[in-house]
Amino acid sequence: EDVNGAFQLALYTLEWKNPVRIIIHVADAPCHGKEFHTCDDTYPSGATSDKPWDQIFKDLVEKRIDYTFLKISTITDKMFQQFKKMAVAHGAEEFELTFAQDSVTGSNTAGASTGGASEGFAAVISDKIKGGIDKEVMKKGLKKKLEKRAEENAELVKDIKNNVKDIVSKLDLEKIKEQHKDLVAKVGECILSSNNFIDALADEDCLCLTFDIGRSPAAIMDPTQIIIKNVYPSFLTAGSFFYSTEYALKKDKLAHGGFEKHAEGLILKGAASENITGVMPLYFCYENWAVAKQMMKLTLGWDVTLEPAGYSHTQLRTVPFLILAKLAQMKYEKPGSEFLEFQFDLVKKTCLRIMKDGSRESFERKFNEEVLNQYKKYAEDPSSRTVDSIPSNPVFLAQLYIANLLGDETKDEEFFDKVFKAMLEEELRRKQFALPEGLNETEWLIKLMNVNIEEHVNKPFKEFVEAQNKATEGVSENEAEATFLNALKLLEAGGTVETKKEKRKKDPKLEEEKKAEALGKKKEKTTEGKEMEEEKVVSGDMRSKELKDYDICFKKDGEYNETQSKARHDYKGTLKKVMEYLYPLRCLLTTRKAEDPCKFEEWDIASDSQFFALYIQNKLQNKNSERREAFSSGNYKNPWTQSEEYIKIHYNRIVENEKGSLITKHLHELKSSKSGKQASVFALTDNLNEAAGAFMGANVGTNIMDYFNALLSP
Repeated sequence: EDVNGAFQLALYTLEWKNPVRIIIHVADAPCHGKEFHTCDDTYPSGATSDKPWDQIFKDLVEKRIDYTFLKISTITDKMFQQFKKMAVAHGAEEFELTFAQDSVTGSNTAGASTGGASEGFAAVISDKIKGGIDKEVMKKGLKKKLEKRAEENAELVKDIKNNVKDIVSKLDLEKIKEQHKDLVAKVGECILSSNNFIDALADEDCLCLTFDIGRSPAAIMDPTQIIIKNVYPSFLTAGSFFYSTEYALKKDKLAHGGFEKHAEGLILKGAASENITGVMPLYFCYENWAVAKQMMKLTLGWDVTLEPAGYSHTQLRTVPFLILAKLAQMKYEKPGSEFLEFQFDLVKKTCLRIMKDGSRESFERKFNEEVLNQYKKYAEDPSSRTVDSIPSNPVFLAQLYIANLLGDETKDEEFFDKVFKAMLEEELRRKQFALPEGLNETEWLIKLMNVNIEEHVNKPFKEFVEAQNKATEGVSENEAEATFLNALKLLEAGGTVETKKEKRKKDPKLEEEKKAEALGKKKEKTTEGKEMEEEKVVSGDMRSKELKDYDICFKKDGEYNETQSKARHDYKGTLKKVMEYLYPLRCLLTTRKAEDPCKFEEWDIASDSQFFALYIQNKLQNKNSERREAFSSGNYKNPWTQSEEYIKIHYNRIVENEKGSLITKHLHELKSSKSGKQASVFALTDNLNEAAGAFMGANVGTNIMDYFNALLSP
């Protein structure tokens, strides 16, 4: 099919102006190109008119288009996975684009009772479009919250201006200039106004650090959702930045980069032609700070929400510490850079002042105490690690570093190592890729744990079948006749014969067995923390709830299988990404160094059970709600100390479920075979008693004994 041509028409001939942008792709066959399928293909290398797929998905991401594929057949699965891989490589997840696959089946296209499949199919497409609109509505909802905050801060700009005027009027600027002349010379001047930080004070302004910033709409409520892309050597006064912003937006309304994390914005060029999109006032001295912390409200409001009146106190506790974390990473990557050390020191002093101001004795909730309480709980209480408790681990580490500098007790290095390992586990979970849609989790787990199906499933099942066959040997061919005559004798003696239905009424357990039998197989939710609904186990059929000590060997012939190798490669890349920003912060808080922080062995994830417990648990609890549910239910296991127990639980579940499904199927087949035999006896026998017994045994007409009881009644 000419899928490539369809993409070209959609991407390059339509004008994508609406904020809601979505491509819905419906197909029962994959595109041309052998890398996308295993079918016969008249164009195995693609058609001559095809545009490179990588370019197509690069353009799709750049245009911010959501993509949903509605599949009709599984032969398109490989194509979708390849498409998604290319889209993710070009930033689909960073830009929060929807890239999803859904099945088009009879069940989800049934539609209205009168409309049939065509209306149902239209409803599926309608739902996908509605999802895109809902995402845009969410952005509008955040916008309304911002507008409300701006209304509440309507007097903020005026109040700050008056406060600054009052502060400056009381300063002895000449004395300050003389007192801090060396620092003035070292810091330098604003690249536009040529004012140093004392001159800026005289103009009721302050000197700021410059950087490049990206933000998503979520940053309006959660400032940890901004990213500091780079910190620059240029300094700029707050006034100069806002004047430049006003000018830049007149030329280009998206000069600030908008609410797209990775969009390229440009308010003005720095001294080294860097793209400056954000500023933050700095602490240089006590006198300067009185003005800087006032102006910081306006600059932070702009940096995070693109609205000076969009300031919130949470921004003050977040953005400076994000900048400190970024500078820690930059100076770790460029050791020996004196200017980076100087910039880091300036931001560190600014963060110190912020924490001191937020930790006054008169405050009921002190900033430093809140950080220390979170630190103490982090290692001991796993539920305190999730994103609703600590939105950003880098921010938290930067805050902890500052609390430490203030002289607060932060326990010993062993405790910090424990906290850092827990943080590493949590950060890997946050930064990992989610499991692909439609993945068969059972097969995935079987491959990851290298489950020995032959030894632990097939062999016990064969033994069970042999034992069942042996137990039924020698049963009388005339069992049906004996069943009927025994029942008749009991009735003639004045007794009663209970039907199966009556027995179930008297014994709830039998009723449960009936329901369990109807289910046919166990229902188990593979996601960690969710309870399993198990079929009642037939006595002696070897399906057990007890954990068994299976011999678990992750490697076969000393080698990992393909799924295991992919898992290790996946997490090695995720660990490297996490360590780029987490390890430099660790170095600020401990003297213990790692030879290679990008190796799991450095963090005591040395055994296969530890690695795969970490990997499987994080993947199955990818969502924050899933991890919290695991904590509350007690199903979370520490991958450092409880890895063998975690693997044992999952291995047992897989083995027992696989074995149980085979046994259940066998028992159902056995029952069907028995019913068939009884039907055959009933049809062919010329013995009336034998026919009646077969009738009873086959459970054809459950009221047969009621009939016999009625005949014998006076």
